[in-house]
Amino acid sequence: MMGIFGRNVGLKALSIGLAVLLWLAVTGDPAPRMVPVVPLVAGRPADGFRLGTVSAEPPTVEVVGPADALELITAVVTEPIPVDGATAPFTALVEVVTESSVVELSTPVRARVVIDVVPAE
Repeated sequence: MMGIFGRNVGLKALSIGLAVLLWLAVTGDPAPRMVPVVPLVAGRPADGFRLGTVSAEPPTVEVVGPADALELITAVVTEPIPVDGATAPFTALVEVVTESSVVELSTPVRARVVIDVVPAE
């Protein structure tokens, strides 16, 4: 009697196991990647003032996605932060976003962006 699986049960199980491992290797998510957060500033400070240092906290975030797309991602950005008419430094809390349709943040992140507005020289 050959049983329910027929002959070579071990070979068939090995073949299925290898196929599953290969499928997971090809379609599985690659290791996450850390990239810098670049604050997007929109507009211009008031006359007689200019932008000084602009920094984000956290300075880097983790992104995930297909390996070929991750290779192309060099940074992520914040939502635009308006500076029109600013005359003093300020802080904004904004969402961090990717500009890719297939790469995403491993967890949603809000960045604290410090924008230094200084007198023009």
